[in-house]
Amino acid sequence: MTAPAAAPPAAGGAIRINAERLMADMRTFRSFGADGTGVVRRALSAFDVQSREWLADRYREAGLVATFDRVGNVFAHDPRHARALLIGSHGDTQPRGGWLDGAMGVIIGLEIARAAREAALDTAIGIDTVCWSDEEARFAHFLGSRAYCGLLPDDEIAAAADDAGVRLTDAIAEAGYADLPPRGADPARHAAYLEAHIEQGPVLDRSGDQLGVVTAIVGAREFLVSFSGEANHAGTTPMALRKDAGLAMIRFAAALDTRYADAADDAIVWTMGRIEIAPNAPSIVPAGATISVQFRGPDLAMLDRFETELMRLVLETGKNDGPVGCTVRQILDYRPTPMDKAVTAIVARAAERTAPGRWRRMPSGAGHDAQFMAPLMPTGMLFVPSIGGISHSFDEDTAEADIVAGCRALALAAEEVATRFV
Repeated sequence: MTAPAAAPPAAGGAIRINAERLMADMRTFRSFGADGTGVVRRALSAFDVQSREWLADRYREAGLVATFDRVGNVFAHDPRHARALLIGSHGDTQPRGGWLDGAMGVIIGLEIARAAREAALDTAIGIDTVCWSDEEARFAHFLGSRAYCGLLPDDEIAAAADDAGVRLTDAIAEAGYADLPPRGADPARHAAYLEAHIEQGPVLDRSGDQLGVVTAIVGAREFLVSFSGEANHAGTTPMALRKDAGLAMIRFAAALDTRYADAADDAIVWTMGRIEIAPNAPSIVPAGATISVQFRGPDLAMLDRFETELMRLVLETGKNDGPVGCTVRQILDYRPTPMDKAVTAIVARAAERTAPGRWRRMPSGAGHDAQFMAPLMPTGMLFVPSIGGISHSFDEDTAEADIVAGCRALALAAEEVATRFV
């Protein structure tokens, strides 16, 4: 990999985005799994497979070579070039997802690669694009990009299953991908990676800025805390004799929230988003309970402090709640990931040209496929506003003008990267 030459911003502008075509493709992609105002397109579902076949056809129509790998990633490469910039995002959704999360970046990648072909762009490298599989963790967190980056071992693929018990290997076979080879990162071909995404938060919407230039993706850690008690009759068991796992969990959650509020800086956030109680009946003292604890932030020391507070409380709970046991298991650990400074500067110049004075540098509070690409190649990200800061919801939306602006800005950035990175 060769660093970009020191040079003033490229003149740019040769890639002419077709806004009507962009939005038409956005609406068509939305139709795969459309449910009211939202989209239900879980990874490797029938709707997801159909959307990827449709996308591959659009790649081929644009003169790109479309290929699939065994986990469902769809790649398109420009056959005119031996080296290229890669642009991408993910095509799958949450169980009740919005129509833009991931999908917008996929279609923006398609439009930029297609428009670059139409412009017969004379740059040192070409423009490839990709639709990643299962970023939303139906089977495994960031399945597609981790597989591409060599971070998804075969034993994890073999063991992975969704909440309904569907095995990943069975879903791959049902989709028709089982006989396809895996595809790993190719540093000899890809010089850099760009990703466009909705912000999924309120910062741009509240500030009135049209674009966000991502400086870093926050780190994330997630733990599953389990409580073990004893089931018994809710009417006949005296309170002093109960081994109530559910009540122990509730006390634990309240205490942890208080400790986190006392320890937190302005950048870290925490969520206890998944709770299970067994046997989950109103007249039975709970025998077991589990709660997820997730926290995200850009500062590694603060993430360590939150983990320490969690472990301390687990030990205290095991002692103080006596008959109720408490154990913890880590299920997610992602370090804060900075974006490449040179690429970020290019994205910032493109943002200023597209929305003068109406953009800002900002961290991403959500995880993205870009965080796995960043250690392998120079990587940059661009945000557009989320109306009301809403995402992972059927109410998720972004103004069409902002989607088009995001596409035009990323096209300018792509053109400069393709000119300067060799």
